[in-house]
Amino acid sequence: MHAVPDDVIACSFNDPMDEKALRILADAYPGRRVVSVDARELFARGGGIHCITQQQPSAI
Repeated sequence: MHAVPDDVIACSFNDPMDEKALRILADAYPGRRVVSVDARELFARGGGIHCITQQQPSAI
């Protein structure tokens, strides 16, 4: 998962436990919206939430 100022970005896997995990995160981060991202394709290619939330350099 990746916490940003108003939200929490969490992995989901089309698994029956996804909803429980999202509720746990919502309880841990009150006041933030928990957004799930289907991470199966990311993990299949060796990545994760961290990989898609990296900073991008500004264009000069």
